[in-house]
Amino acid sequence: EVVNGVLGSGRPQTEVGLIAQGTGGDFRRSLGIGRSVSECLAAIASGRRRHVDVGVLTCRQADGTMATRYFLNIVSAGMGGLVDQYIAATPAWVGGRTGYYVAAIRATWRCPEARLRCRLELGEQHEDVALRARVVAVCNGRFFGSGMQMAPMAEVDDGVFEVISVTQPTRLHMMARSRSIYDGSHLRIA
Repeated sequence: EVVNGVLGSGRPQTEVGLIAQGTGGDFRRSLGIGRSVSECLAAIASGRRRHVDVGVLTCRQADGTMATRYFLNIVSAGMGGLVDQYIAATPAWVGGRTGYYVAAIRATWRCPEARLRCRLELGEQHEDVALRARVVAVCNGRFFGSGMQMAPMAEVDDGVFEVISVTQPTRLHMMARSRSIYDGSHLRIA
């Protein structure tokens, strides 16, 4: 929400400090900032500035209207929206990592492999891609889902987004391998 506010303000060069106190803390992890408020404040107080890449997504919303949104970390299509719904309804005492893991397992069970249509654009170049997947993620940062390393090779300031597509032959196959996403080894599973 902050990046959308800043970039929508007409003052895109506004500097932003991060005090990450959300459920997952994944963008903070990608920046290498500790999880406590004091560690976030120390990073701000250090005066060190870091430029990060920003992605822009245009998509059709549930009501059929088109929306444009900016993102800093990861944007996903497929079962990620269902995971977000489940985590929003999860009591805070469950904790981020456990909550996201359980939400991902529930979403895997409920969400079928989908046909996704994507249009990738970079300057004047574009490509339309159709694929079948349970999740497609465009990653600027490495982590989402409270520590899942969706794109362990991603760097927030290298000018490149990593695109990861996750599919498995069956739901049970995917659930059996779901823990591999925490250490990034899911990328080696055929």
